[in-house]
Amino acid sequence: MSSLRFKVLDEAFKRKAVPVETPNGKTSEYFAKYVFNRNAMNKYLSKETLKVLTEAIDNGKPLNREIADHVDKGMRIWAMEAGATLNFRKDASGFVFSACDLVFFLLMLFKKN
Repeated sequence: MSSLRFKVLDEAFKRKAVPVETPNGKTSEYFAKYVFNRNAMNKYLSKETLKVLTEAIDNGKPLNREIADHVDKGMRIWAMEAGATLNFRKDASGFVFSACDLVFFLLMLFKKN
């Protein structure tokens, strides 16, 4: 197994870096442009959903599945308007995971006790 790891590392070091252009303008104009932040939450979530989500983020309050579904829908609309495409994967049991599942999982993982 370790020989495979070394082969992968060797292959990675043989590749050349892809040139990246620095965007024009101030960093503040493009930094975190594609982050679902509080401004985006205000625009894409209902007041009730925003209130519960803010409590979950700020104070570690539990987030139920219904609110997580609302967050998922708001994030999808926001992401698609920003040019993202939806990409779902199925696991071996056939369940489909979406952004909602990820948000719900992360909030449960990092919730304060």
